[in-house]
Amino acid sequence: MFWRSLFSRPILWIFTLLGFAFNVLLLNAISSTVAPSLLIDHESGPAVDHIAFWAAGWLANHGDAAAAYDPAALAAVQSAGLGYDYLGVMPWFYPPLAQVLAQPFAYLSPAWSLIVWGALGLSIFTYAAWRILPDPLAVLMAVTFSAFAVLYNGQIGLFIAAIAGLCLLSYRRSGGGGGWLALLMLKLQTVFAIPLAMAFSGCWRPIVTACLAGAVLIAVSAAWLGVDVWLTFIGAFTGTVDFFLVDPARSDLWAKYASAYGVLLYNGAPIRAAGMAQAAVSLAVIAVATITLRRCGPTDAALAIIVYAAIIAAPRIFVYDLPLLAIGALFHARASIKRGWAWWEVPMFAVGLVLMETAFITAPQAAVLIAPAFLAATYLRHIDETTISRCN
Repeated sequence: MFWRSLFSRPILWIFTLLGFAFNVLLLNAISSTVAPSLLIDHESGPAVDHIAFWAAGWLANHGDAAAAYDPAALAAVQSAGLGYDYLGVMPWFYPPLAQVLAQPFAYLSPAWSLIVWGALGLSIFTYAAWRILPDPLAVLMAVTFSAFAVLYNGQIGLFIAAIAGLCLLSYRRSGGGGGWLALLMLKLQTVFAIPLAMAFSGCWRPIVTACLAGAVLIAVSAAWLGVDVWLTFIGAFTGTVDFFLVDPARSDLWAKYASAYGVLLYNGAPIRAAGMAQAAVSLAVIAVATITLRRCGPTDAALAIIVYAAIIAAPRIFVYDLPLLAIGALFHARASIKRGWAWWEVPMFAVGLVLMETAFITAPQAAVLIAPAFLAATYLRHIDETTISRCN
């Protein structure tokens, strides 16, 4: 009774509204003091991540899309857009499909591009969240505790989370979702566990559809931007891996990783040991997701586990990828609503939300604890304790 009264719906509304107001004030403070132009972190330092999307789109609009993978050319465009020369460059590692997505926004100024990009991403994410669980409180909680880091830095996390959610929702209802799955090529390194779990469990329909749709998307983007852009992207792949997963000098970057790999490297583990540990973790959670999907089918609980597994399996996961975690939580909540909440589930979610908020403000590595806890809770509550016929 204590937990039920402490975490009643009115209390959760108050908790969420306070969190939302705090994040709005924090975002405003960052935008008006730390980043007065909405893009610049400080006068001689790098801009927020979105300047890379803007510059890549600008180069594509001016017929030189392949130059986005050239740091010198990208830095020149970014400096011109910001109106000053800053140290370094915000690099571009995304596939050409993401460059096509960024093109319309590059017709705006960098600041307006960031604003419109964030508004569109938030709208699509909110739509996907509502489709999964049409409850105002649930959707507001998903936005409040996962979206603001993305709104500040202008990354692609809201788009990826929304696409993943709509993909899994379509897969649950009709066994489809292949078209949405193909769009996850925009950032496949974050969600590769989703198609792997589907394939290993024998769910080939969305995989085949995704392959066909992906081939069409690649062909269209190659025709639009030029085949050389894809060749340049493939040629730059080794450098991308080195930048994000290998370079031992980037200890500042490891501190931002919400993954087992990043945590181990940040605490001094050798790269080989951290890589082997992450590989073992990835294989383990993909196996759990595969077994769950084979046992239960695409139930809400199984889909939540797949999303959590994707987050845990990714060696490179940042706070701006946390909207994906909210998608898993929404599927988890759907399963809990149908069967009734266990006494410990709501407080567990509250602690998880606080950790997500902490990750946004000060401690990105705190987020490494959330997905494993949610996965274990979903498995124990909705899979292990039930028969196959009652998985949901």
